Amino acid sequence: RAPMLHLWTGYLNRAYAEYPKTWSTTVRKVIFHELTYDPWFAFTYMTLLRLLSGSRLRDAALAARKELPAAMRAQWRVWPVVQCLNFGYVPWKLQVGFVNIVSIFTNAYLTFLSRHEQLTGR
Repeated sequence: RAPMLHLWTGYLNRAYAEYPKTWSTTVRKVIFHELTYDPWFAFTYMTLLRLLSGSRLRDAALAARKELPAAMRAQWRVWPVVQCLNFGYVPWKLQVGFVNIVSIFTNAYLTFLSRHEQLTGR
């Protein structure tokens, strides 16, 4: 996650560099991040988990697509607040590290969701 997140965070910080450093700008950055990067990351992560468990690519992607709404509901309970703190208060050079600490817990939940689906068939 860190290399891709490093590139993404750098892009966001450059894209919003001309905007005033206000709460409104932070919220816009978070909304953009949550509607673009997070769904892509969750889908990719859950697909890769399935592939590593031996599923075919098509089956892995279909399962990830089915699990994505529940995963995004869980993600959006945590990440908007985390990213507001991150983009609003954490220095740029520490943002990826801060997110990676929180990611340990959210990735564990995504893994649980994916594994639960495999075991129960729901």
